[in-house]
Amino acid sequence: MSEDQFKFFLKIKDLTNYEKRKIFIERPRLTGLYNVNYEDFFPSDTIMYHFKSQDQIVYPLDLNGTSEFFLKHRTQEQFFHTIMHTMLGGTSMFAEEKEDHAADIELTNVYSREPEMEEEFDCRKVFYYHMRLAELVFEASDSCDQDGRKHYDDNIFQVLTHQTSIGRFKLHYVCRTQGIIADGRDCLKINNLQTLNRQRFVAVKQLWAKMKDNELRLLKFWLQGYLSNIKDLYIAYKDSDGVVREPMEHIHLRDIPKKCSWKPHVCTAFLLDILNKIERLMDTVDSLETVYRFSFNAKHKTVFYKIYEGKSQYSFIPNDYADFIQGRF
Repeated sequence: MSEDQFKFFLKIKDLTNYEKRKIFIERPRLTGLYNVNYEDFFPSDTIMYHFKSQDQIVYPLDLNGTSEFFLKHRTQEQFFHTIMHTMLGGTSMFAEEKEDHAADIELTNVYSREPEMEEEFDCRKVFYYHMRLAELVFEASDSCDQDGRKHYDDNIFQVLTHQTSIGRFKLHYVCRTQGIIADGRDCLKINNLQTLNRQRFVAVKQLWAKMKDNELRLLKFWLQGYLSNIKDLYIAYKDSDGVVREPMEHIHLRDIPKKCSWKPHVCTAFLLDILNKIERLMDTVDSLETVYRFSFNAKHKTVFYKIYEGKSQYSFIPNDYADFIQGRF
């Protein structure tokens, strides 16, 4: 879609004015753990997977593999429906905090694709690599054997919900969890959120070898990891043939900014500024179906937006979720 079909929102002129603003995102607090199994989801007290010790991982890792994987076959609407409902555990706080005029933002890490794309190998390859790597470096807990099946089904996974804040905004971050670094199998059984918050969650990423130390990717990894309380990040660098020949790089999440030119407090100060501007822009919206679509032009450092009033192809809030929210006010 061309820019002339969008309305001008802002131009990013200079980020140096954020240098002196020490704005930080509060350390996220875990609010829920859910199992997702196709269209079904339910609360859980068990972590499905834990990260294998380094001496259990045998290199090279062939990400092409021979395993039978099952990619998501649900439509975009069904997948959004499932993810959005994982927020229901935290929505009771919305009405309670309305009197304080607190602004709640849902940041949802959602990956979806149209069914016809799954027939194209090139479109599937990157997802296949991710799943193959997860199969090689994570091990299922004894209590989560997935009915004895040996294949990896990407329709079955776990979701974590976290709450944090920046300025006066409360942020709710929904993400898939890969697993934890466990000291023993007994710590995979979780009976309360306090215990779960103390676990050492880990994220595993894979990149082409030529993208090593790419600062934009590291910024994305850091932000995702911070919002989901990740302590350890492992990056597998693959050759052009999809093979990881060297041991994965282990990075403590807190050390990522030390490797990069960007500064976390500048990024978060900019984020707060953007949230305030978006809130003012959308202040009169009273429909859960209306969507504001933003577009960033990296070359000109400009942001444009387009409004889709009422029900449209971009509406993503499920009807029963909308009814639940509206019933609280």
